[in-house]
Amino acid sequence: MKGIWPGSRLTPPQRQPQPGEVLCVRAKQDTVCYYGNRASAEPVHLKPAGIYSLSNSLLDTPWKKLLQGKRHFTNVVSDHSLSSDGLVQELLNVLNNEELNAPDPVQELQGDGYSKAMIKALSAVCVRSPHYGTRTNTIVLIDAEGNVNFTERTMLNFAGVTISVAPRRSRRRMICAQSPIS
Repeated sequence: MKGIWPGSRLTPPQRQPQPGEVLCVRAKQDTVCYYGNRASAEPVHLKPAGIYSLSNSLLDTPWKKLLQGKRHFTNVVSDHSLSSDGLVQELLNVLNNEELNAPDPVQELQGDGYSKAMIKALSAVCVRSPHYGTRTNTIVLIDAEGNVNFTERTMLNFAGVTISVAPRRSRRRMICAQSPIS
């Protein structure tokens, strides 16, 4: 099987029992690839300037929650008055939107085997239910100089109560390789 990047050894998993997706970005080369093990056997090359949505399905599945999240995301990244910290906070707000987007016929078609109540719970961008839900929010910002701002927030569930742990933040200078990943 070919690698995600020409000449690379980074390849999609040969066998993976659970659905999964990978986004690969080469910022300096304006290259973005998507691989989902329920889609094409080869990575999909995306337009770097595009806005895409991803949840527990294929890239850009037209679920109401993804369309709503994409609109909210677009509004946030279009606000050039936000500082880096303000942008991260607003993006965390996008990811933590618990508004239900039900009924959603597209999501219901893919929800075979789930109860109506669970499908309704899954219609939120940020899912909260007693036995299933959003665990982590991750935001990666890369500026024009290659500086990376990585923020991750983890939600913990104790006795049915979800607690948000303070975001971990890391700012690093990223050196982008000029040759393919190997």
